[in-house]
Amino acid sequence: MVLFFVVRAWEQSEIQRFFELSALNRLNAFYADLVSHQEAVTSIAAMFSASQHVTREEFRAFAQSHLINRPDSQALEWIPLIKNAERKLFVGKTKEEGFDDFNISELYVKNQRRKAEVQDEYLVAHYVEPISGNEETFGFDLASHPSRQAAKDKARDTGQAIITERIKLVQEKGDRFGYLIAKAAYQKGTDLDSVAQRREHFLGVATGVFRISQSIPYTMRDIPPLGIDVLITDLSAPADEQFLHFHASRTRDHAFAPLPQDHINAEKDLHLQVTVDVLDRKWSFLFTPAPKFLRDHRVWQAWVALIAGLLATILVSLFLRSEARRVHSIECINSELTHQINERQQAEKKLKQAGIVFENTNEGVFITDKAGEVQIVNPAFVKISGYSETELIGKNPRRWKSDHHDEGFYQAIWTSIEEVGHWRGEIWNRRKNGDVYPAWISINAVYNQKGQIVNYVSVLSDISTIKESQERLIHLAHHDPLTNLPNRLLFMARLEHALKHGHRHNQLIAVMFLDLDNFKRINDGLGHLIGDGVLQGVAQRLPVNLREDDTVARLGGDEFAIILEDARDEKNISVVARKILSVLEEPFEVENHIFHITSSLGISLYPNDGSEALTLVKHADAAMFRAKESGRNTFRFYTNEMTSTTLERLELEESLRNALEQAQFRIYYQPKYSPQEGNITGAEALIRWDHPEMGMIPPDRFIPLAEDTGLIVPIGEWVLRTACSQIVKWKESGLLINHIAVNVSGQQIMRSDFVETIQEIFEETGLDPSVLEIEITETFIMQEKEKSIDAFKKLRSMGVELAIDDFGTGYSSLAYLKQLPVTKLKIDRSFISSILDDEDHRAIATAVIALGHSLKLKITAEGIEDEDQARFLYALQCDEGQGYLYSPPIPANEFEELLLNRPAASPFLN
Repeated sequence: MVLFFVVRAWEQSEIQRFFELSALNRLNAFYADLVSHQEAVTSIAAMFSASQHVTREEFRAFAQSHLINRPDSQALEWIPLIKNAERKLFVGKTKEEGFDDFNISELYVKNQRRKAEVQDEYLVAHYVEPISGNEETFGFDLASHPSRQAAKDKARDTGQAIITERIKLVQEKGDRFGYLIAKAAYQKGTDLDSVAQRREHFLGVATGVFRISQSIPYTMRDIPPLGIDVLITDLSAPADEQFLHFHASRTRDHAFAPLPQDHINAEKDLHLQVTVDVLDRKWSFLFTPAPKFLRDHRVWQAWVALIAGLLATILVSLFLRSEARRVHSIECINSELTHQINERQQAEKKLKQAGIVFENTNEGVFITDKAGEVQIVNPAFVKISGYSETELIGKNPRRWKSDHHDEGFYQAIWTSIEEVGHWRGEIWNRRKNGDVYPAWISINAVYNQKGQIVNYVSVLSDISTIKESQERLIHLAHHDPLTNLPNRLLFMARLEHALKHGHRHNQLIAVMFLDLDNFKRINDGLGHLIGDGVLQGVAQRLPVNLREDDTVARLGGDEFAIILEDARDEKNISVVARKILSVLEEPFEVENHIFHITSSLGISLYPNDGSEALTLVKHADAAMFRAKESGRNTFRFYTNEMTSTTLERLELEESLRNALEQAQFRIYYQPKYSPQEGNITGAEALIRWDHPEMGMIPPDRFIPLAEDTGLIVPIGEWVLRTACSQIVKWKESGLLINHIAVNVSGQQIMRSDFVETIQEIFEETGLDPSVLEIEITETFIMQEKEKSIDAFKKLRSMGVELAIDDFGTGYSSLAYLKQLPVTKLKIDRSFISSILDDEDHRAIATAVIALGHSLKLKITAEGIEDEDQARFLYALQCDEGQGYLYSPPIPANEFEELLLNRPAASPFLN
């Protein structure tokens, strides 16, 4: 009987240990798969934050790289935020991609879908991969689905990847559940420190829908089926909605019902329940043995020993009764021999089964004697450790001890073993080649019949893969995915550490804020892939002239930041700044495009300019803006005067963002006169900002700011719509005007939908395209030759008149000018103001008029302020003139009066 209980206890301990390691192996595989899904969703969000011009083909290529051979991935989606004002254009563009039936749909009664009603904004599933099988998702407004809307709000407000409660997969048969991972994307280069900022700059959300029922078999495809069931529940959900999935190792009709309680209790000591943090939720994994596992690992050796012993005893007793007269010594010998034979047979059977498990398990196993010398190892441990069996036998495990733990750690292990007989936990070991690896290990003491320790059995599992996944997540959270530089979070942490070090050692620390000049032209003109290539090139060059201890980070967009620790003095810092600017001036080559990049650099110093990290960054940012105002491609140190200038700029920018919505802009019209016709022939539409507190803000103060922030695009579109609508109203009132000129920013032209926007304005207002005259600066045209030619040709084919503004201030090539489909040249006011006094300006104006006429172009002179200038230009046969001599820019109602009371003849003739 004693043997029975000893054998039974030993076998149960080994089976429990084997069961737990097998279960953890499955959990590790599942968790690594989930991390892979999170990385895919996070990468999609980063891709759309870097550029809002990701094409459907680019998204499909990225998604397929993750979806291929991943049966547990149902869909990857990009769900942009669409304002109601953008809905018509958004739907139209999608239909142009070949989705003729596309529309925004919403959820209403009984999970039915219909065309979405008018809302302030929508969250539309626009890019969906694979589209096959997910057709119902395409075009769906998540804002109409309560749980999906809640997930979006949480992802948007936290900025973190989140995972939802279970969702029923309508594409699947039966009650099969999945989960959704979501990650918000924000406008690049924006501050995201508060919830309000994250809401303001929110672009949309990247999501992934994954099947739990497929995750288990997929992640365990390389793990032998050992008859282990797993029940997965979501502890963060209400009690009646916690069930996620039950994976049975054998076929059963109720495979998707919760695990029966009697099955759990069948071997109450043989199960493992683990609670895991899955992003912002807690999941429970309950591993239990199936009949197959219990059958393959049944505790039967002890029973065989007991039954065989009883039978032998009965036989011996009968024999002794029948042979009672035999010599007592023979009886004793026979009994002892029988007992020894039975013990040997049972021991051989037990060792045979244990040997099979020992040799074939994926976990490393080694057994030591009481002194700690290795007696036996299995093939798995040989493979994990890198040592041969010969090199391990007779050696102490201290041989592969790493330097990750102190002596107190190992002392705690042996204390646990001495007190309770076992220890289980994470440990770092060293392979033969010197590599250190993490392992999950269970150490158990083996006792003899006297209760004395005779051996130690250790079972070890290599968990390097899980650790690598965790490290990837940590790296992703602290580094920019495009350049692999530290991101804003890590930069601020390092700056805080540098300030503490600088305070202790009385060191000067420099914070540099660097912004690329005119980078938006590259990104908008040639696409985000080219722009990303430039950013990667910048990231590679910036550290070249820095020390190893200095930090270079990408804060977002085209903004970079640098920390110079122990900077010594301003002279040394200036040398470093010049080297940084110089190395960026060297040409960049990306996809056969050559770029010449310059940058503006601002510098703040600790402790002179502040003692807190955030203050120093803000001051360096202010200095960077001063560098831009000073002509770009230079650097400036922070001064106290910059703070007020920066605050003023920030206040003006904030007001500018609200000005369009609050209808603070006005359109003024400056008439154009023709000396030949003797009256008003047209007008130029000029924007004015009527601020409720600051009054009328001149364009030269807010237009550059609108260009820098990208607000010039919606503002410019508003000017176009308003001016075209006004001309139509005048014509309907009988006030005839030949054309209306509107200045257009280069950023508007660079947008791929600019021509379509113009066409849409014509359709909305009913304006004849020949009445509109688009003015583009000569500088922009020469910088973006190919892009401007393509857009200009499309506009001219519609009938729109095209003019080159500020002509003579750039460097136009005559050969190139002939290729442009322009109809008019405008002589810059700088030449007209001194045309009578400056011989060079007079010669330039004369040459421009002659050149324009030779190319059959009309000429407009702007900035005419006196009659002598007008007479001179008339003598040169200038076609049009505008300026304060005739009228300053005036509101629409005053311009109407001017049209009604127009002079009989042009002042050109007076």
